[in-house]
Amino acid sequence: MKFHILSALLISALPAQASEADFGMIGVTSFETARLNAFCDGSVVPAPCDVTFEFHDLRGGTLKQASLVLQPETTGFLDFSLATAASVANRVEIIPCIKVLRGTAQPSLELLENVTHRTRLLITWGSGAVARSNSDVDFGAAGITPFDTARMGASCQGDSTDAVPCDVTFEFHDASGSTLKSARMAIAPGAAAYLDLTFANTAASSGRVTIDPCWTVASGAAVLDLQILDTFSGFTLSQGYPASFARLP
Repeated sequence: MKFHILSALLISALPAQASEADFGMIGVTSFETARLNAFCDGSVVPAPCDVTFEFHDLRGGTLKQASLVLQPETTGFLDFSLATAASVANRVEIIPCIKVLRGTAQPSLELLENVTHRTRLLITWGSGAVARSNSDVDFGAAGITPFDTARMGASCQGDSTDAVPCDVTFEFHDASGSTLKSARMAIAPGAAAYLDLTFANTAASSGRVTIDPCWTVASGAAVLDLQILDTFSGFTLSQGYPASFARLP
């Protein structure tokens, strides 16, 4: 697999017709709250936005859901925490998504610290989060240290009634292109799966190793993402979508 030069993701407005913005898979700990935001952009379509916020678990089950009608140039949100889910786990993987039935909205996702309410991680929905089908997809270069875990995620689009299951192969490569770890998984529509790589898996002797995560989506359509986790606390330190190509004109 070749490395691709990372390019910045643009914040994308959803089209006026019914549309869905999936953020892929991300984890939330007992010290955090996940917040889905939607800004109703009246400059694009001067009409209210009919928005549904949803948090799903790895099997596609609904953890929390709410629908709001937002006036132009206003914002609405929905929060999810392990306390409201009555979970006994210290960290769970969730699939946040926003459905826009009317109007034009700009979605974003935050991880907030429960005590200070500070935003620890902010993710905007952009072109990198579009589901991929029948393709080999590189994330681009990333790196981990002995304190980190890299987590490749794939969220299969659709529901069990009308969508195709996803056949996804996860691969971690090093800077020379050698395979560090791989796995092939069948993912039901609406569900998600992931593959972890720890520093110990790389057999590296230095304090940091460069990795190139890549996916092969053989069937179905999947939103792909990479998280870098603090191995000890479970905090998501960063999350991103596959890079775009940088080409000469």
